[in-house]
Amino acid sequence: MKKVYNYIFYTILLVVIPITVAFAGTAPRLTILSPEIGKTITSGTQTVIAISLYDQEGDIDESTMKLYLDGKDVTSKANKSVFLVTYTSENLEQIGKHTFSFDVKDREGNESQVNGYFFVVKSVTEKRVFSYNGSIGFGGEYDKQASTSTIGTARLNMYGSVIGSIDYSLNLEFTNEESSDQQRVSTYRLDIASSIGDFSVGDTTPSFTDYSINGARVFGVDLAPQFGPIGFELVYGQSYKAVESPETYRQMIYGGKLKIGNRDKFYWGLSLLKVKDDKDSLTNPQNVTPKDNLVLSTDFSLNLLKGVLGLKLEANESMLNEDINAGASDFSDFELPINTEDWEWLFTINEHIVPIMPGLTNLAAKGSIRIGPIYNNTLNFEYSYVGPSYYSLANSGITNDNSGFNVWDTVWLLDRRLYIYGSYQNYRNNLENTLSSTTKSQGFSSNINIYPNDYLTINGGASLLNTSDNVNVDTQNISTDAGVTRNMDVLGVNSYINFSTNVNLYRDKETTSNDSETYSFRTGLSSYFDNLPLSTRAVVGYDFGTQNSLYLEGWGEYRFLKNESLITSLGAVYESGPNMLDITSGVSADMIYGIKLESNFEYITNTGDLNISIFALREF
Repeated sequence: MKKVYNYIFYTILLVVIPITVAFAGTAPRLTILSPEIGKTITSGTQTVIAISLYDQEGDIDESTMKLYLDGKDVTSKANKSVFLVTYTSENLEQIGKHTFSFDVKDREGNESQVNGYFFVVKSVTEKRVFSYNGSIGFGGEYDKQASTSTIGTARLNMYGSVIGSIDYSLNLEFTNEESSDQQRVSTYRLDIASSIGDFSVGDTTPSFTDYSINGARVFGVDLAPQFGPIGFELVYGQSYKAVESPETYRQMIYGGKLKIGNRDKFYWGLSLLKVKDDKDSLTNPQNVTPKDNLVLSTDFSLNLLKGVLGLKLEANESMLNEDINAGASDFSDFELPINTEDWEWLFTINEHIVPIMPGLTNLAAKGSIRIGPIYNNTLNFEYSYVGPSYYSLANSGITNDNSGFNVWDTVWLLDRRLYIYGSYQNYRNNLENTLSSTTKSQGFSSNINIYPNDYLTINGGASLLNTSDNVNVDTQNISTDAGVTRNMDVLGVNSYINFSTNVNLYRDKETTSNDSETYSFRTGLSSYFDNLPLSTRAVVGYDFGTQNSLYLEGWGEYRFLKNESLITSLGAVYESGPNMLDITSGVSADMIYGIKLESNFEYITNTGDLNISIFALREF
């Protein structure tokens, strides 16, 4: 019988070629905003799980988002966007540790995941007037790349309650790091939550709709009172400070929203957002003009049949003035029936308005329908339209002059041992024929995960994206990959053996010299020793195609002392194609007075990049 199992295993390894989306790119960066890791919550109260998302390429695939609380999928009950995901739990009564996890992929298949936990404790009759928990930390980083920089960082995270019914969270981070656009990197934020609403001051991240403001960083105030089913949200603050180089005006944001209902059943919102540059904040600008922007939005959601049928809609209408230097005035061709100066507090009207006549060109709308889960199957359809003249200065991630749809389906079969995902997308630009050509993109992706038993996993998928116009663009991206992971426990060593293969093809039918192809193979072994405080990983692979390269990876971690209070790690990655050796090491130690010290080192030989960091943390 054992030979039969081995025969089946190796047959699957050689024959099954599952397929998965995996375009080259940077995986989304995830940050847990709340709750703080290890936070203590009183039983019978709610907690908000909030996770911010950032993707350099701006192609996060919202359909791949998965949020779990204590192993239960709560994704359908979360408020999701490509910038922020929030979920308000039910009143938690179970005492002890609760875990949550969130993972997401971008449209190239790059995946990111974060995990967190908090504790629920019994409520006490004697409420403390003021309670606090948190951590304080200091550290530094030396980074030698194209230019050398030394960065210092200090963090304070504190949370607790006041009079037992008001929760607060204070997060401060001071650093001398500078961003490429010279905007502030240090962050300061205070959140207060009570039975009548929430209040945030400092670096707030307000969210009205996907196409209005959606998680942008605003240094100011975000007030959200709630009175039963009726709520309001008021936002005021600065989104950009004035910078002479690169020329950037001081930009202010003002907004308000009316909210009725709750997103679990019925919800309707109406919001108005104003973003305006301070035209006096730059002394003598040469390349930019101050702008004024107004966005009126409404959003609606409805969940029926105990959440099996979900409907979401939003519509946004924008007005943009591209140059407010001259202030409000009539148009040169005709006189308006209103005194434009009387309305300058709301919006600056002059001949630089885009568009002159509102319509579909300055509309951004999105609608989605979700059906499921029904018999472990969930079908989603989403249509979006962003006109060529739609602008929200508070949302830099919008691609205007674009419309199309995306449909995707997920299904679990065989007692959740088989997971299948498939999607199709179709988008085009040049909605009003204002461009010389129309670019169309069509693509599909599929993903399959098979769990034959508790120690074997097979996964894979495929993706195809065609992009073309009627002039000189005709490209095709094809990506497939497959993987098999086998878990074994032999002589007190818990090991995972993995084999994976990936194929990426790029074809340019207009300029064949741009064609590229990469074929990658990886075999790895990760081991966790039961009788030794040791973990290891070894990977061997080879890439060939446009560039041939041998891939070697080794990593190990050893935990010293009985309480494992001293942890060291050492790793190296070698690629023969670029002749690159990446060496990393780390030390984590529990010191006196409850201080935890972490230090990391990285050196890349072919570029000479060097990074050394050290950070000390004290919890209280």
